Amino acid sequence: MKITVVIKTIFYLAYFFVFAGFLFHRSSNPTLGPYSIEHIALLIILALGFLIPQGLRYLSSRFGSKNVMLSVIPALGMLIIIYAICSMIYYNTRLHPFDPFLQMPPPKVNSAKFEKSENTIRILTLGGSTTQNGGLPYKQKYPTVLLKILREEYPDKNIELFNAGMMWYTTKHSLINYTTNMREWKPDIAIIMHGVNDIMRSCEDENFTVGKYNRHWSHFYGPSINGAKPITFEKWILSPFTNIWLSAVKKNEVELPVEKFKSRAEYERNLGTLIQYLKADGVLPVVMTQPFLYKGTMNKEERMALTFGNSYCKENIGFLKYTYPSATSLRTAMEAFNISAVQIAQSKNVVIVDSEKALPRNMEYFRDDVHYTKEGAALLAQTVADKIITERLIEENPK
Repeated sequence: MKITVVIKTIFYLAYFFVFAGFLFHRSSNPTLGPYSIEHIALLIILALGFLIPQGLRYLSSRFGSKNVMLSVIPALGMLIIIYAICSMIYYNTRLHPFDPFLQMPPPKVNSAKFEKSENTIRILTLGGSTTQNGGLPYKQKYPTVLLKILREEYPDKNIELFNAGMMWYTTKHSLINYTTNMREWKPDIAIIMHGVNDIMRSCEDENFTVGKYNRHWSHFYGPSINGAKPITFEKWILSPFTNIWLSAVKKNEVELPVEKFKSRAEYERNLGTLIQYLKADGVLPVVMTQPFLYKGTMNKEERMALTFGNSYCKENIGFLKYTYPSATSLRTAMEAFNISAVQIAQSKNVVIVDSEKALPRNMEYFRDDVHYTKEGAALLAQTVADKIITERLIEENPK
């Protein structure tokens, strides 16, 4: 009897420790208190675990302890077999396709469209996910809206646009993508918008990096991290739970000086080199500053929408503790990188679109730190179009 009491006590203490970890969580979209409906459902399911000893006791009293044990052992054996089969399938089917130089494979250009007619003006948009606009339908993406506006403004021109923006891309990726792929498309105008992804390359989040920051960025693997540090089957299964366990205790928001974002020098170098290559090919570069949601005073909805710092820029500071940059820190960094973009553009004597100031920083135009809503993409497209029109970039002999 005493042994049974000790086992039950150990079980309850251990299970309460696990359960309490899920209580110390703050959902990104809370519905009741700090929790979302999904997390409340998870807590209810987990709470049923406290009934396991009573359930075993009831079954033992009704069917006998020996019969219960004879039933539990085969069930455990079946679980082990299922685990082994699922693990084998996982390791034999888990693929991580990536471009060794560009991480994410770049958008494909149909080689049959390399040749263009004399009356054709081609516009190339370069950037990361804020140019790709992956969260929006094709017709609502800012480059698509931009093309529609320009075609209406210049009905006598055959205007084509290729959106070469891709999630995770930095200035370095756009530089490689242009020189190895997109220059064959023979663009006349190239619109460049980078910032936040370059900033994230300063971070040393172990989920995306190997080692400390270095100027070549080889420490930051981004989406190809699974090629450098393959995720195990066990981590793949448990990560949805371990990521939220004790989340309210583990994460600590901190203020970081702008000097902490060391990739700014590489951002300036790569942007300048990209502009240099474009101009050498007779392409008119247009440099955009990158809009963002960060601001001095943010309401609850705006704060809950922020994900970049906590998702891509964590730094472990001890057991079950990590820090991530505050919204103020990221705002300072974004402002600094945008200043660099303007300075580089001015030094190269190219057109600048200060789109940072064009988009109001609220949830009507942003859905997270830097990605836009339909309204945000439309306003951004109009801002770029207005600049192209006023600068007369699409006229006879635009080069």
